[in-house]
Amino acid sequence: MIIQYCVEGFTAKSKKYKEGTVSPKQERIAKTVLDAAFEVRSYLEPGLLESASQTCLLDELKERGVFAESEKPLSVIYKGIRVDSQSLV
Repeated sequence: MIIQYCVEGFTAKSKKYKEGTVSPKQERIAKTVLDAAFEVRSYLEPGLLESASQTCLLDELKERGVFAESEKPLSVIYKGIRVDSQSLV
């Protein structure tokens, strides 16, 4: 499952921290996302369709104040050829 998340106003440049370490804000975001994923996983039955789990996770993230988007278009360059995600079915 691919879920992209972003928090308004957050950039790595906005925080001064040692390279190779995680900022407190990144730590909070990661904890929130993982807690949401564990909540969904513990509530749903095993074997449920990925699309159902994905929808539940998106809802759980939104409830926790994390902006999340699903199935964003993605372009990939493979051996010099651009392949758009719409054609990757």
